[in-house]
Amino acid sequence: MISDWFDKYSLQARLAPALLSLFPAILLIALVFPQLYETAAGLVGLALVCGVLTLASHFARTRGKKVEQRLNTKWGGKPTTRFLLDDDGELDDQTRSRYLAHFSKNVPDWNLGEDPKLGVESAVRWLLEKTRDTSTYSLIFKENISYGFRRNCLGMKPIGSLISAICVVYWAVQIYGHFSVLSGINSTHLIGLGVSALILFWWVFVVGDEWVKEAGNAYAKALLGSIDTMG
Repeated sequence: MISDWFDKYSLQARLAPALLSLFPAILLIALVFPQLYETAAGLVGLALVCGVLTLASHFARTRGKKVEQRLNTKWGGKPTTRFLLDDDGELDDQTRSRYLAHFSKNVPDWNLGEDPKLGVESAVRWLLEKTRDTSTYSLIFKENISYGFRRNCLGMKPIGSLISAICVVYWAVQIYGHFSVLSGINSTHLIGLGVSALILFWWVFVVGDEWVKEAGNAYAKALLGSIDTMG
């Protein structure tokens, strides 16, 4: 099974966006060329062995990281950095002061320094190392997966949108051709068109900067909130 080859984060945050971008094409093959689909399904194990799916997950991650760099530049830094520097107004003053005091007390030789942004980023890296245990900090892990999934989906958006659009056109042509010869509309074509159109709508109107920012903010709050559970 795929889950035997990928950890939970890689499966949900990296591989899933890659497969979602291909899903309309996979559905098309399954509906139009069922024998080819069965053969392809039988090759999934071989693909795993050859590292094809691993390559796909890394491709999605790479595109997602590029998106992350663009978004951080656009918004003036990572969510945790913005929160601790009061750039977003997401944290109240008392909570922010408590977090910074925790860093000052527990991070060796730490202070904000001449460049507060660099100081905060250094403290957050320390916090990330302290919260690696996914069983103890399950909420952070959950929010990290959600953020990684959305970020990587945004990275895959051009590819996913293009594939979905091509499939929509294909199904529309098929439906028009059958209708024009009065042979009736094939329900398979309607299913293919409906699913491909819904996925295209999702890529175009749901997957976007603000969608990623929402998850990024939630992850940042969960990460910083772990400070209150530490001794």
